[in-house]
Amino acid sequence: MRLFDFLERYIVAISTVLALVLIFVFSKFLNNSTYAVGLVGMVVAVAFLFTVFVKKPENALFVMAFFLPFERIPSVDLGGMSLKINHIVALTAFLALLVNSIAGQRKIKSDPILVMVLILLADIALSITYAANISRAVQVFAFMALMALVYFTAKSLINSRRDVEMVLKGIIYGAIAVALLGAFQFLGDSIGLPNSVTLLKKGYDSGTFGFARVQGASQEPLYFANYIFIPFLILIFLLIDGKLKEILPRWLGILLIVLLGVNFILAISRGAFLAAGAIGLILIATKYKKLLTLKVIIPAISVLVVVVIGVYLGLLRSEPRALDEFVGHLLVNDRVVGESVSSRLDAIDQAKELFLSNQMLGVGIGNYGPSVQHEFDADGKPVGGWFIVNNEYLELLAELGLFGLLAFVALIITVTYYAIKAIRSCPGNFVSSSLEGSLFALYAILFQYMTFSTLYIFHLWFLIAFISGQSAYLLNRRNKAYEN
Repeated sequence: MRLFDFLERYIVAISTVLALVLIFVFSKFLNNSTYAVGLVGMVVAVAFLFTVFVKKPENALFVMAFFLPFERIPSVDLGGMSLKINHIVALTAFLALLVNSIAGQRKIKSDPILVMVLILLADIALSITYAANISRAVQVFAFMALMALVYFTAKSLINSRRDVEMVLKGIIYGAIAVALLGAFQFLGDSIGLPNSVTLLKKGYDSGTFGFARVQGASQEPLYFANYIFIPFLILIFLLIDGKLKEILPRWLGILLIVLLGVNFILAISRGAFLAAGAIGLILIATKYKKLLTLKVIIPAISVLVVVVIGVYLGLLRSEPRALDEFVGHLLVNDRVVGESVSSRLDAIDQAKELFLSNQMLGVGIGNYGPSVQHEFDADGKPVGGWFIVNNEYLELLAELGLFGLLAFVALIITVTYYAIKAIRSCPGNFVSSSLEGSLFALYAILFQYMTFSTLYIFHLWFLIAFISGQSAYLLNRRNKAYEN
């Protein structure tokens, strides 16, 4: 406690002195004062976050949840991979959690799901030993290790309903921010604002389809659509179970559902649409008693109509070809000559060949690209970046073999088992509704993984931690009730 009080009392003085010393040192080594100031600004920000988190580590839950969709803005490229703001937040939160544990203020509980995460990570580490491109394998392993740390940190911090609410508020506020950004991107592009203002990447503006494919603060529209599953489905389940008003006003929740729905459609990710269709069928099959009533059907149809009309009017305001391009892309009219489709089919065939060549262990983590690419620039970097399979399950088979895929499947089965067990233990509970929505969001993401393949996505591992944390809270609550 003395250490915490000292840090809190003298944080301004400590930060100022540290900043001045580091600016001087970095300026000497980097020969660039501007870069040095930026780097020191980041160090000071980390120091400030650490001071906040070490006092109350649960504050990190809100920050991480809020920044889930901010994977591109802001970020820094390091050796072909992107260091995101949430990576820094998670590392800082982990250090704060570690300090609290050493000080005896927090006890880390056992976690069967963490065991499965570590088994997957161990298999990935083993694959480095036989990877053809060691540097690429180590690079991907480092990011996967970071995701394991994200899981451990977030899960360890979720111990009460208040913690769950903190995560939900972070998710909701973050979703509001990027949903409004997505709407601005679409409308701003339609009136001719430059990409430097709309923050759209080249290729996703109206130059391609006649309208903007919104991407929010994500790297690509498909990642944005993938993220939207999380707030959208959690809000849907809270609404269905009558629990939405416990976290935010019902009207605001419904408005956010509509806005997220419009953004989801305007991202026009075909893989996300297929995943939405699959998860929608499962939702109807499991919740038909609550869904197939006039009280739910009429508002649901009304929301759907508003979303469709909103998208339609938006497309009409864009270039004349926008509506035709939207429908054509949705119906895969480019399946014969489209580069996106043909490259994906080629990647699938190459992944199958790599898997068949080493069925048990694969070719090594991150080594699908190095195994199939042959064009490199003068610096030895692959032209166009490292290729991916665009199917996570085939990529796991190609890079980690059957052992790797089974390790990942075992992890998902374990997460699902404890989540279902927890939901059944406390039916009708606010956290149960949130957990059910989170679990459906996870499976929506897993369905979409059949059309893209990046395993070290922050929002995926944070979601798994959130599911695990909610499950543990509900099961612990039930056990205490039995004891009493």
